[in-house]
Amino acid sequence: MKFITKIAISLIIVASISMFFLQQAGATAGETPFGGFSVVVIHCDVSQNYWIIHTAVAGPASIIYQEGVSKLYPYSKVKEPGNWLLGNVSTKVPCVKMIGPHPVHLGDFPLITIVGTSDPSKIAQSTRTGDNSDDGSSGTSGESDTDSGYSEPTNTNGTNGTNTTRPTGPGGETPAEQGKTEQEVRDDLNAHGVEVAPDLSPTLSPVSKLPNNAIAGVEDLKEDCGPNCDVMITSGARQEGNPVAPGEHGTGKPVLDLNKDPGPGGLDEYIVNNSSSSYADSSGTHYTMPNGDEYLDENYGNTGGTGAHWHVRYNADHMGQTA
Repeated sequence: MKFITKIAISLIIVASISMFFLQQAGATAGETPFGGFSVVVIHCDVSQNYWIIHTAVAGPASIIYQEGVSKLYPYSKVKEPGNWLLGNVSTKVPCVKMIGPHPVHLGDFPLITIVGTSDPSKIAQSTRTGDNSDDGSSGTSGESDTDSGYSEPTNTNGTNGTNTTRPTGPGGETPAEQGKTEQEVRDDLNAHGVEVAPDLSPTLSPVSKLPNNAIAGVEDLKEDCGPNCDVMITSGARQEGNPVAPGEHGTGKPVLDLNKDPGPGGLDEYIVNNSSSSYADSSGTHYTMPNGDEYLDENYGNTGGTGAHWHVRYNADHMGQTA
């Protein structure tokens, strides 16, 4: 009964916003209506706009709010996740964000032309179930909203890099299980030239809960790629409460996200030039290394686009630096 009540209140909120827009403005030529509940808002500080990911009831799930361009109606809570949104979008614009010392292109998404939001006081009573962040920050600025790029491999013998089971021995354990703190693991990564995005939450997306073979894998990658290669972890072992869907990420899973590094001699060039095979699908371009490690240049669903990050699965037995 409580769930039905919440749904009813939510529908009333959406209907109220809808009536407001019917009175204020209709979609003009070239614009698309959208509506949904916002779950993640990322400040694109270089392009000076906001990438909003919402559970779309209508229209695209990823949209851009641009102050001074997007016309804002009450209750003006578009930059805060946890509110219902309704409005129109037009052509795509880029979201560019500083991650570490480099600007990273996170993708191109439809620009909001008009938007209104629900009454926060009603949302607090009807739809929120608690604060997802136990450290005061979502820490998901570098994280992807989807991880649909890989289908589960069928070979389980662990001999050709398509191991569907958690590796055994020290390589299958996590540093956290071995008593290491999150900061100790980050310091170890840094000592091997691997950065961790400064806004990556240590509680909602910790690197200490990645398995040792994934930690060693990214350290091996940096060593092999060389000094001109910028390697930064932008998503680790996502935990319950993370507003970004876990996808393949989680405790003990050898999966993480890395930044894009398109410069000469950079990470992108290294992966493309050293892969043994590749193929493209709707999620991006997949590259398989000779040792079986897989790198997906994820494109956030933008056909033909370049992904904002590398979604990585470490299938090989990387044991040397963390055992």
